[in-house]
Formats: sequence, structure tokens, C-alpha cells
Amino acid sequence: MKNLTKHVQNINDRYSLWSRGATLILGVSGGRDSMCLLDVMTRIAQKEHLTLAVAHVNYGLRGQDAHADQVLVEDTAKKYGIPCEVRVFDVASAGSAENAWRMRRRDHFRSVAEKYSATQILLGHTMDDQAETLLLHLLRGAGLDGLRGMRIKSSFESLHIGRPFLDVERSNITAHCKKYNLLYHDDCTNDDDRFTRNSVRHRLIPYLKRNYNPNLTQTLARSADIIADDLDAIPPITPFWTVSGNPPQEITFLRDDFVALSLGERNRVLRLLFCLLTDTTSDLSFGFIQEAAHALSRNKNKAQHITSKRLIIQAKGAKVKIMLQA
Repeated sequence: MKNLTKHVQNINDRYSLWSRGATLILGVSGGRDSMCLLDVMTRIAQKEHLTLAVAHVNYGLRGQDAHADQVLVEDTAKKYGIPCEVRVFDVASAGSAENAWRMRRRDHFRSVAEKYSATQILLGHTMDDQAETLLLHLLRGAGLDGLRGMRIKSSFESLHIGRPFLDVERSNITAHCKKYNLLYHDDCTNDDDRFTRNSVRHRLIPYLKRNYNPNLTQTLARSADIIADDLDAIPPITPFWTVSGNPPQEITFLRDDFVALSLGERNRVLRLLFCLLTDTTSDLSFGFIQEAAHALSRNKNKAQHITSKRLIIQAKGAKVKIMLQA
């Protein structure tokens, strides 16, 4: 790829990630991909009169390395003349659950977007991230929703999420950083193959490329796009449930409305409802979905109580209630 900046402009022409004169929030961690995104969008902003702001989260999990990332992001944003909004957590409050980190990041992005009256957030996910995610989901077992991967353009509540590098291989990001002498920090934990994603990245994908498909990254990313497009063509299920709380804490519905669905629709609805409560299905097992769907489809005169690590399902008579574990 000769010109990454021009490529991102072409992606915007195709997907309308932003309009001329818009205000955009850039999620920047200090790593290679996001620092490259910051540089590319700064170049584009000059041509399209964009207003940019950087959002950075320091989870407090990597000590001085995390502090160094924060300083790098702040200094680089200052060099570009872009405001940088940082949220810092201490180790105790940050916790260790991946979903908790994701929620904190989204909350920060949302607050920054509100501060600058922006509706669009750009993230630096690459084609390699897409391929790794699809392969991980496949190895763990997933349905179509789990295999659809990320999208170049998506939405979360009132925010529009753009991933202009999603069809760009990481090697092109590296080449851009080298060409323009961009500073970035590599997270040392990314080299630890005890983490499944790192093992997939450093061992499994290179093995599959050498022995089966040298274009594996593109193939997996294309498969994710095809699955997502096919899912978009499926008519959505009309909501028959009520959500309580902000963020959602409880969902209720009538059992008869659930039983009226096909088996595949029941499973999809349960995954959707669980995702509404927990913001992820990454720790939701196929067995639990099957157990819950089966239980809610049989004798409604018997009270039922089903639990997972994070959820409680209570069914008695005609009514069903799904709640977060206390």
C-alpha cells in the first residue's frame, strides 16, 4: 500500500465514517496502530477541516509502562495541536476482567464525545485484529453472531464507531510508522504466548500461513465480512422484552412470546439479551444458552432458576426475568 492516508480517505468515501468539518474522537492507546491512526487523521484533518480530540485510558495495570504510554499520547497530541482527554484508574479500581476494561473505555469515550459534541469515534483496529478475533471465536465455538467480527462502521448507543484500518494489514501500519518516524510503544504483554490471542498471533496464524494459506489474514477477514453481510440481510426480531435500568440491570418478557420463536431465534434472542446486560458474550457458553432455551420452552407451571457466572434467569408462570448477578 503506497499511501495509507489516501486509502483511509477512500474508505471514508465508501463508508461515510465522517463528513467534512466534523468533530472526531480518536481512541489512542500509545501502541503502533492507534499512533498511526492519530498521524493519518491529523493529515486528513488539515484537508477536510476536521476537529480532532484524543481519548486515552490508563488502566493502571502496567505501572511505569502505562504511565509512559500516557505521556507519549499526551506529548504527541500536543505536538499535533490536538486536545487529549485522559482517564486514569488505579490498580484496585481497574480490576482484571476484560469486559470491565472495555466498559470503562467506552464510558470515557462517551464522556469525551459529549464534551466535544462529537458523535463519531475512530479506532485503530486492523485486518490482523479481525482475523485473530474470528479465529479465536471459531476455536472457542461460536455462532454467526460471534463470527461476524468487527465492522468498519458500527454504532454503540448514540455513538458511531469507525475503524478505517480494518481492511489494512498490520504490515502497512508498520511501514507508515517507519516512513514518518512515528513514535509508539509495544505492549510487552503482547509477546506473552500464555495469553491465547498472543499464541494465535505468534504461533497458529504463522503456521497456517506457511502450511495452508499464505493469504490467511485476508481470507479470515473476508469471511467475517461475508458473515456480517449475510446477518444484516436477516430481518431483525421485533423486541418483545422490557429493559430496566441505565445501564441495563434487568430484562423481562412473557414466556409465550419466547416460545413462539423458532429454535434458532430463541438462541439468538438469548445471546442478544445477555449481551444487553453484560455488554459481551465472550464468557457465555453454548451449554448455558441451550440449557436456558430448553428450560424456558417447557412446563411453565414450574418455577425455574438458572444461573451463570454473571446472570440469573428466573421463570415462573407466564413471566421471565433475566438479571445481573449481585
